[in-house]
Amino acid sequence: MKVHFFWVSMSLLLPVQAVSAAALEQSGQSMHIFFQPDHYAEISLVHLEADVAGQVENQAALAELGIQDYSTGNLAPEQRFVLGGFKLQLNPEFSFALLYDQPFGVKVNYNYNPDFYGQPLDVEAADIRFKTENISALIGYHPDTHWTFYAGLSHQSFQGNLELWGQNYYIFHGYQAHFPEDDAWGWLAGVRYQIPEYAMSAAFTYRSAIHHQLAVQEQSPQGQLQIVADQNTAVRTPESLNLDLHTGISANNLLYAGIRWVNWKDFYIQPTQFGAVIDAYATFVPEIKDFKLIHYQKDQWSAKLGGLHRWNARWISQLELGWDSGIGNPASTLNPADGHYSLGLGQLFYFRPDSFMAAGAYYLKFKQPHIQPSNFAGTQISSLISVNRDNHAWVYGLRFGHHF
Repeated sequence: MKVHFFWVSMSLLLPVQAVSAAALEQSGQSMHIFFQPDHYAEISLVHLEADVAGQVENQAALAELGIQDYSTGNLAPEQRFVLGGFKLQLNPEFSFALLYDQPFGVKVNYNYNPDFYGQPLDVEAADIRFKTENISALIGYHPDTHWTFYAGLSHQSFQGNLELWGQNYYIFHGYQAHFPEDDAWGWLAGVRYQIPEYAMSAAFTYRSAIHHQLAVQEQSPQGQLQIVADQNTAVRTPESLNLDLHTGISANNLLYAGIRWVNWKDFYIQPTQFGAVIDAYATFVPEIKDFKLIHYQKDQWSAKLGGLHRWNARWISQLELGWDSGIGNPASTLNPADGHYSLGLGQLFYFRPDSFMAAGAYYLKFKQPHIQPSNFAGTQISSLISVNRDNHAWVYGLRFGHHF
């Protein structure tokens, strides 16, 4: 009963990373559905509300025009996600699971057009959206009550759209890139060791990188952007490692922890024609020759520590603390925060002996990224001169689970 209690309630607070907290990290790629006992199915709904803003560059030039408001406004619109899956215990030795999540994505939309003598001045605007969807099928082998070995395949779709407008984007004013949906495959594998009588468990999961090839359609204000022959754009979504631990500390209390590593420093997006423009300008400004449309400087590490308390057979409460390292990029409209600290609370209610509903909320306090020097020639799209100290987000989750 302890193990059943733990794995249902541990997933009560949805492991969702807020957009721009670290690269494109979004879901945390939890394996908790697969670790449930017997047959199990669940669906989760997630809602994100972020308040993330900063100050644009070139403020001296704007001040000469009489403009005093340099705030980007909120960069992160509301987002909603759906996660879910099911697990079947085929027999005592083998199990099967199908998991759905949206592991990586970003949604940035803003329009900085301050008033200039009664008319909006189009200084800077962007609409950046990337989305992935994963369906993972895996088989587990249970040689005894302690060990589980598991492996499977992941099918991933990747798509996106990017539009840049305004004087602050210089030569890329009006640049648009459409990334049509591409499907690719990866794999995952892991091992879990548990001592059921003490509600102790340790699970280690590896997910491979997934390689996409996209026929990106690039546009300029004059029409199709064509400098060199078109080639597919390679996008490699990152490999990751998850370590999940838990132990019972009394009959009604459990302690758990998790560590996650994501290989973001090898991730980048560089469409063909965008890269050709950079190559051309690099003959005059060599410092920008390695510039990428989107790239990250460091791998991401994240950790969580939480506790659970069972009040009675129907009610379970949860408290969780979290930390995210960020990915080391300077402040920009695509990176207005670099990691976060988080606090989560949740409540689970069994409305039937085999079915529950859980609700949870996270508060994320974003850490400030470093500011890139304004005279740095390799400036990214689009740098900020400062970010707000109170940038934060709320993440709300609702989950329904059923054992059968």
